[in-house]
Amino acid sequence: MPFTIYKYQIEFLKCELSTLNHDEKLDIRNMIVNFSYTESFFTNYIRGEAVIVDLEDIYEKFPIIGEEFLEITFNKYNKQDKEDEPKDNEEEDEITFKFRVYQVSDIKSVKERSTSYKLHLISPDYINNLKRKFSKSYVDEKAEDIVQDIFTNYIKSELELKELTTTKYNIQHNFSWSPPYSAINTLANRVVLDEFVGCDIRFFQTTKGYFFKSLQELIKKGNETKPEKEATNNDDSKETIEGVKEIFRWQNVLISDVYSTHNLTEENIIKYQFLKKDNLTNMTSGIYANKIITYDFYQGKYNTQTFKLADEFKDFQHTKDEEEQWFTQKEDLDVDDNAVLSYLFTRYKQNENDAFKKYSDEIIYPTYIEEYLPQNIAQNQMWSNNLLVINVNGKITRTVGDLVYVFLPRLSGTVGDEENERKYYAGRYIILEIQHTIDVGNAYSHRLLLHKESYNVELNYEYKEEGEH
Repeated sequence: MPFTIYKYQIEFLKCELSTLNHDEKLDIRNMIVNFSYTESFFTNYIRGEAVIVDLEDIYEKFPIIGEEFLEITFNKYNKQDKEDEPKDNEEEDEITFKFRVYQVSDIKSVKERSTSYKLHLISPDYINNLKRKFSKSYVDEKAEDIVQDIFTNYIKSELELKELTTTKYNIQHNFSWSPPYSAINTLANRVVLDEFVGCDIRFFQTTKGYFFKSLQELIKKGNETKPEKEATNNDDSKETIEGVKEIFRWQNVLISDVYSTHNLTEENIIKYQFLKKDNLTNMTSGIYANKIITYDFYQGKYNTQTFKLADEFKDFQHTKDEEEQWFTQKEDLDVDDNAVLSYLFTRYKQNENDAFKKYSDEIIYPTYIEEYLPQNIAQNQMWSNNLLVINVNGKITRTVGDLVYVFLPRLSGTVGDEENERKYYAGRYIILEIQHTIDVGNAYSHRLLLHKESYNVELNYEYKEEGEH
């Protein structure tokens, strides 16, 4: 079975395992045969795994019990590119991660006097979050200000909260004995965006820090990106496309071709897989249409709010500008809005109720369910549809939220022949998740989870045989 060749390498500078109270430390740099970590738009933390081959019975002597800390430092740039990077500040050439070991698994004997096992890793902040709970009331404040307060006073991370979304309304919320991450996730699910329709905000961690941002903001920011033109050895510029950071093309590279891989770049796709939608789930999840019925206790009235994706799709941010390019036939969008039905209490109009104003001096802040919940039901399902997974060479500057352009060959096509490239599934994608892997020999690779919600060109069902005009 041929193996894939990855061009770029990362050099471990430090791999130090320490006990829970840091009184014992151990260098395991030469024991790690595989290390990976994942940053994702959908998680509040960075998780990782380290596969160890133990020749000295460290597992028993240290011992390793699944409660240790692991600090890893490696060079920030690929070895081959190191000479081209600025050397004004050597500290900037390195990147350090601190993880908490929370499990040891896959313990097995490899051969005589050697054992292999896997350390499961997670951000220390997440463990600390589980240990801390707080109770506090927030009144007449924006969600982003509440998030900043929770992050500063209760998460207390060494990392920065890099970016905060802007929300539309002041809100009130009471948190009772709540973990900080859970509190922020609650806010992310119920606030209304200032600039965009719906609510698709996530609190997530990347290698750069923490973010409280919506996917629509990331897409808009990506669409406005000016691609950097990098010079090649021939003093020419790499191909660029407006609004995307990188262009990826399929490239089948096998170990038998090791002598011809010198031109392989980080833009070459080594392997790819489509994670296609389940249309039955879409029909029943409310992605195409849904309805919520709310009851206002103070007015004694029911109110109905309907949502149809066909009517509101144009108001969302998209990886491609053309509104007519659906990732389904438009006939499928003609779904009765009773397909998904929710019944909720609301405070949307109670401040205008005469009886309430007569007996209360309080200002009750509405929940605004009607403005975010119908869209949120659809958006959350949209992001889990039509995913593309690609394996490429590693590049430390890639990050969650980057927009990229992908070229793929038709199943019967020839690589490099534009007429044989997939015209429907090509186009702009947004990076939702990055798995960084450093393997034996320090080979550095990425597994990217990409998303798009539209075809690259309009669907055409006029099938023609070859040679037919």
